[in-house]
Amino acid sequence: MVYNIVTTNNGSINGRNFHCNFNPIDKWVEAIDKIEKLYEELLKSEKEKVAMLQKIMDEMKQGYYLT
Repeated sequence: MVYNIVTTNNGSINGRNFHCNFNPIDKWVEAIDKIEKLYEELLKSEKEKVAMLQKIMDEMKQGYYLT
């Protein structure tokens, strides 16, 4: 669907003034920061997982686990 909105020269839409209470760029930067933090947490957990698996494999090589 396509909607056409006609604005006047003073920026009002249908006689109502439209003002944004936040800066969209700031919100975008906040979202990017959250994504970076989540990525860092994911990377940390993956490194921990690899370390645990490596430890298990080393123990298996030394004969601690029975096959």
